[in-house]
Amino acid sequence: RQIGQVFGVAVLGAFVYARLPRGSAAGLPTAADRLRFVVGLHDALLLSGAALIVTAAVIFPALRRT
Repeated sequence: RQIGQVFGVAVLGAFVYARLPRGSAAGLPTAADRLRFVVGLHDALLLSGAALIVTAAVIFPALRRT
């Protein structure tokens, strides 16, 4: 469970970070930077949801047998 949590944070953080610009001159985020961050969060949440559905589909038959 702990390994899954560590990799989940790393992978989802990478999805969010991939949308952000490589750096800004002033150091303060612009409106476009904030929008990119929100889009990255949406991508990360969609990936989480897809992983949940796949995991449930794999585990559900095993639960029904026992």
